[in-house]
Amino acid sequence: KQKPLDKTIELLNGLFLDNITFSNSSKYRVDKNIKGVLITDVKGSSKAEKVGFQAGDIILQIEHIEISNLDDIQDA
Repeated sequence: KQKPLDKTIELLNGLFLDNITFSNSSKYRVDKNIKGVLITDVKGSSKAEKVGFQAGDIILQIEHIEISNLDDIQDA
């Protein structure tokens, strides 16, 4: 399992994230050309799980900030 970003835990409680790559795009059946951040895992019993986030979901935007990669998450 991947380690979540410190800020990600605080903001998105329980999400494990990664940039979309060739490897993980095929694993999660995601178009590798999509701009966003891939949810690779969701911690059980977390707020993220309770609201319905699932591995394979893609974060495209947080509030008014467009998300293209993990650096954008850090800035959100």
